[in-house]
Amino acid sequence: MVDMDESVRVPPSPVVGRYANVFRVGFNAFEMVVEFGEQFSDADQALMHTRVITNPVFARGLVDALNAALEDQAGAIRNSGEPAASVRTNR
Repeated sequence: MVDMDESVRVPPSPVVGRYANVFRVGFNAFEMVVEFGEQFSDADQALMHTRVITNPVFARGLVDALNAALEDQAGAIRNSGEPAASVRTNR
């Protein structure tokens, strides 16, 4: 689990978590749109279930946070014996 910054308030009810193995990214001059979904091996199409819309400044923060987390975990992932994750992006 990722340590959350103390400045982030978590609501009393649990935050909903969804699995995603398909990602779509779009943008215009003012915002970035990231969609998350699932696709199983026996399905012809992915089922997109979540859309996050933010501005480019906060999107860069998300990218930086993901990169930092991946770097922190790189050794553990490399040494775990698990196959590398496959990420498919659609534009």
